[in-house]
Amino acid sequence: MDHQMVIKKRKKTSKESEKKFLANAFSGVLDILKSNPPKDFPNDVFTIKYIADVHKSSPTQISYFKRKKRIPTPDLSFPQYEKIISLTAKHVMHTIESEIMNNADIFSLSIDPLSNTDSSAIFIRYVNDTGFPVKHFLEIIDKRGDDTLQIMDILHTILDKYNLKRNGFMGLSYDCNNKLQRHNYTGLKSSLKAINEHATIWPCSDDSLSGIITYAATCVYECNQFHKTVHKLFDFLMIFRYQWDQVQFLFKNLPDIEFLSKNQLLQYLIENWSTIFNALFQISENISFPQKIRVQAFVILMNVKRLETCIVAMFWAEIAEEITNHQEQLLLKLTTEIDFQEIFEIYDSLINYFDGFRTNEKFMYYKTCAFEKTRILHFNHPNHTEQPQMRFPVDYMDDAERFKINTYFLMIDQIQSELYDRKLIYKDLAQKFNFLNKIPEITDNELLHGHEYLQNIYIDLTFHISAECMELKNLFNNFLASNKNYHSNSITGIATYIRSTGFKEYFTELTKVIKMALCIPALHCPVQQSAAILDKIITALQPVSNQDSYKSLLLINLEARYFNIINFKDVINHFSDTYSTFKHIK
Repeated sequence: MDHQMVIKKRKKTSKESEKKFLANAFSGVLDILKSNPPKDFPNDVFTIKYIADVHKSSPTQISYFKRKKRIPTPDLSFPQYEKIISLTAKHVMHTIESEIMNNADIFSLSIDPLSNTDSSAIFIRYVNDTGFPVKHFLEIIDKRGDDTLQIMDILHTILDKYNLKRNGFMGLSYDCNNKLQRHNYTGLKSSLKAINEHATIWPCSDDSLSGIITYAATCVYECNQFHKTVHKLFDFLMIFRYQWDQVQFLFKNLPDIEFLSKNQLLQYLIENWSTIFNALFQISENISFPQKIRVQAFVILMNVKRLETCIVAMFWAEIAEEITNHQEQLLLKLTTEIDFQEIFEIYDSLINYFDGFRTNEKFMYYKTCAFEKTRILHFNHPNHTEQPQMRFPVDYMDDAERFKINTYFLMIDQIQSELYDRKLIYKDLAQKFNFLNKIPEITDNELLHGHEYLQNIYIDLTFHISAECMELKNLFNNFLASNKNYHSNSITGIATYIRSTGFKEYFTELTKVIKMALCIPALHCPVQQSAAILDKIITALQPVSNQDSYKSLLLINLEARYFNIINFKDVINHFSDTYSTFKHIK
């Protein structure tokens, strides 16, 4: 009997030791996810191998039970790491779903087609419990989402799956790298309004101004070819990054290749056109270079050796600095000093700026400079045919005029069209919500006009909003007077003030309006998620063959910031209890 008791006691002790071992192992992996992110994220990402290598590289780790104590690092197998990552991802997703259920009563969605696939990434944006907008990755759906029927099918699937309220759906966002904005807006907008009358299509604040303008202009063939040429030239020069002495004498005065940007390369191309031309020619003819290098040089040379390329390059080089200046102003108004009216005015000034380029005089200036730089006196027309001889004189459009209308003017028209669409969106937002950015200084009449305008649009808002606006103005002004270092009096500052002071239940109608304004993607999130980042993560995870591990790692990489917020105690205890015998982990 005593022998059986001893055996039983040993088994219990062994089991407890095993549970502690597993809890410490899980805790060690979590510590890596919290404090050892890959340096080159998102090109380098969390993988099972990366986590295992970092974990095993340290002989000791912090104890789960006594955080100030270090213990020997547990020795885990690859399947054990996979199980820990799978449980971690499930707990993160469960936490996100709970937060969505509690806070996403008003929200917007993004359906972003992924490059080179027939799938789309789904993101949701809403205002969290602290009053800040957040954007979460939901899942990848095996549909492109680049036509109205597919978009609506995906929308209804997501709304039903996550139990999202249709009357809180504020619309869809697009980024400048997908095809959504090229659709017939009328059909898609009317379909969205069948879900919620206030839903519409929003531009994504993730997009940089230079990206917006570039994407709009590359709808034009010659502009698209120009950007491809600059990209190829940049990649070509990067080939010599570590053997720069081989070609440095050909590219005189080129900025330091280590820190060369595409804008610097473009400026160099304009100022040293003949140098670039001669350098590419010399490399293409020099048999000491590998044939692949010589062929690349020749192909780029043929693209550079064109009047069209030179004219587009001069236009792009001239607008680059102005775009950069406006981009900095825009970023400020989208992040900290939020002001929809000023964003509208930035877009309006940009449209007027481009008017100065859409003139015959400006085109003639570029054409004359291009003649001088390139020594080429004719335009390249691959589809050019000899004009038939007519019995009577006919005025044909010459190649220069054709290029001016079909490329130069069209390129500017496309840019202005995209800017104009965004300008209208921010004008509408300014009329609806800008009074919230000015509450401390606007008059009572302006405040009254602001909330009355909203009530006429959003009929669900009750008459209580009038009293709430006046009360908020008085309280917030008193708060600012005694807290002069308070960082913001914009809509985000007001949202934080309402939450931090416990007035959320009192300002119910205003809280609803703030959620409407902040959940739309026309303003920056503190942490942005985008299809571009997701694309890079997917590329980095391609070697992962286990589908469960792949999906888990995808979520972990996109939501890594969550690990310092979520409490993993329950999932660690569950793991150590459930898998306390190693044979259970396969």
